[in-house]
Amino acid sequence: MKLIRFGSPGAEKPGIFKSGDRLDCSKYFTDWNRSFFRDQGLEELKRILASNQNALPQVDASERWGSPIARPGMILCVGLNYSDHALESQMEIPKEPIIFMKATNTLAGPYDTVTIPKESSKTDWEIELGVVLEKDASYLANEAEAEQYIAGYCVVNDLSE
Repeated sequence: MKLIRFGSPGAEKPGIFKSGDRLDCSKYFTDWNRSFFRDQGLEELKRILASNQNALPQVDASERWGSPIARPGMILCVGLNYSDHALESQMEIPKEPIIFMKATNTLAGPYDTVTIPKESSKTDWEIELGVVLEKDASYLANEAEAEQYIAGYCVVNDLSE
């Protein structure tokens, strides 16, 4: 099962993609947002699907695909996390991770038009792994503890200028 959102920009509804079908979950949830994850929404979704998945209406094929997650609390990025990327950028391989943030209003659907700045001279894009957290995490003891915070994964098309 994959979380999806569908509908016009700014009016997306929550749904799931399962067995090739897009199913509407808006009867039960307002959105796949920070509150959904922090308030055990995934567990509630699992309960609903176990009891009445067949009652979820199909999403029309013409509906736009939105970003799978509504505005998250933050988008945290790790730069030059592959040695090959540093080398192709003609940059030194960093001794420590390069951490930066992106604005949460930059999310778009997978087929949406991307607005390029007017004076753009070197727009770049990379496919990245997105890790969606289920709850806020700070000062974790180890990697095993970090796994308890992960809700899921998604593909991210990271654009930069």
